Amino acid sequence: MAKDQQGLELAGRPESAAAFDRAIADYYGLTGDPVGILKSALAHDPSFALGAVAIAALYMIGGFRGDHPEVTSALRAAEAAMGRASERERRHLAAARQWAQGAASQAVLGWERILADHPTDALALRLTEDACFFLGRSAAIRDCAERVLPAWDKDNPLKSFILGLYAFGLEETGDLERAEDFGREALALEPRDAWATHALAHVMESANRPERTGRTPISWPTITAGIWRCS
Repeated sequence: MAKDQQGLELAGRPESAAAFDRAIADYYGLTGDPVGILKSALAHDPSFALGAVAIAALYMIGGFRGDHPEVTSALRAAEAAMGRASERERRHLAAARQWAQGAASQAVLGWERILADHPTDALALRLTEDACFFLGRSAAIRDCAERVLPAWDKDNPLKSFILGLYAFGLEETGDLERAEDFGREALALEPRDAWATHALAHVMESANRPERTGRTPISWPTITAGIWRCS
């Protein structure tokens, strides 16, 4: 069985795991075409179960209804591939099904349970954070990122984005000073981190601060770009 960048097992070929890592990097960075990458991998490897689940989930996070043909076909492909999948991947499918059925809160609980056992499950984390954002659960955005943060090593390519998600959760719950600290830490690792930029934009707006604060300056074009990409 193949493994993703975090060392978690994936049903499918090693090439599919590599495609999964590229898609996850695009999902976190708000770049590229994660769904396109996953679809291409699934077309060459029908056993790529989590890829199919991720396609369905990403369509729904993007606004598609659970009964949209793109969602239902991806879920069917995932179900057909579950024979060799791990329990973690089966739980991902269960959560995606719940989201498709309109049970958003149950889907979030499912992803959070995955994170309790696998705190570096990048797909479960980002889907949880996005779902909580849409549901208006600011404290959950903060708390979910806070719980898993110690499990993410500093040299992990996604670490900046985990810090950025935490910064956003802190800002949304009114902890502006810590939000700025974590946001700047995230941007020091990855200057294109949109969630960290978004968090800092809200910090500066809330505090009515000028664009230079005595720390590392952040330009308003960068800030507004972050708002546009994350709103």
